[in-house]
Amino acid sequence: MKFLKLHGIGNSFVVMMNDDFSEYAKQRNLSLNGDLDQNESLMCQRLCNQNFGIGSEGMMLIDPTDEGFRVKMLNPDGSDGGMCGNGNRTVVRALHLWGLSKDDDITLIGGDGRKLICYTKDEGLNVRINMGKVSFIDTDVNFQVTNLGGHHKAQGNADVANTKLIPLPISYPIESVKALIAAMPNPHCIVLDYLDNPNNQDLSPAKLGPILEKHPYFTKRTNVEFVHITNEREIELTVWERGAGLTLACGTGACATVGLLAREGLMPYEEEITVKLPGGILRITARRNLEMIMEGPVTDVAEGRLFRV
Repeated sequence: MKFLKLHGIGNSFVVMMNDDFSEYAKQRNLSLNGDLDQNESLMCQRLCNQNFGIGSEGMMLIDPTDEGFRVKMLNPDGSDGGMCGNGNRTVVRALHLWGLSKDDDITLIGGDGRKLICYTKDEGLNVRINMGKVSFIDTDVNFQVTNLGGHHKAQGNADVANTKLIPLPISYPIESVKALIAAMPNPHCIVLDYLDNPNNQDLSPAKLGPILEKHPYFTKRTNVEFVHITNEREIELTVWERGAGLTLACGTGACATVGLLAREGLMPYEEEITVKLPGGILRITARRNLEMIMEGPVTDVAEGRLFRV
């Protein structure tokens, strides 16, 4: 079974055709009860493992359809990743490398059915994608305030209308954190200017990221973005990715963050914003209708054929 390994500014993916992957997982039959979804999840964990597999931060699985190319993203822990901006760019590059498309304009179809219009003029080495609309509705983020055991009680209200006050575990050095939420359509929890906070050590991505990812308020877990605004058209962004941990880049996280900052009046609409991530730079534009445009590079890493994993 053929595969490609590609990365978008350090966010690496194994790209395969979905039918090939399903048949491969079925043949290996890792699931004790024969459940196909569980079998694919376990196989994904194997393939993404850097010691026992290919090593990546996720898998992008492609299904050709009459309307475009349907794309499924799996996290390295085998869970459904939903939308993935960097992963979608690697898919565009893979389609050109495999000769499945020679067009400059390619339509990808996400797991939620949304169609993403992708544009490239150099066979996928640089890709611009209309990622669809960002949402700030609690239910879209699967955000639900519940009574918590083992957590501090949230005292008072957040001082910004759209800000959530999230109580932290009693064992944590600080009682709560203020964050904003957005869906792209996968969930994002965004912590603003944590570097300027006197408690910034307790707000570090490596320390706070896993706590917020699995916080009970986020019923389907969440990605977590830590933002530092350097000027009105540039931000620095660190992301704790749901199901993957600290990552060098996150396209949906960059889109969700810029969209939210534009909504809060901290960034302009209709202008390109530079998002500096640990792995490199993405260019993000928030349109007034809340559509998010992302542009960034793709790098070829390896092409191969799988043996038994």
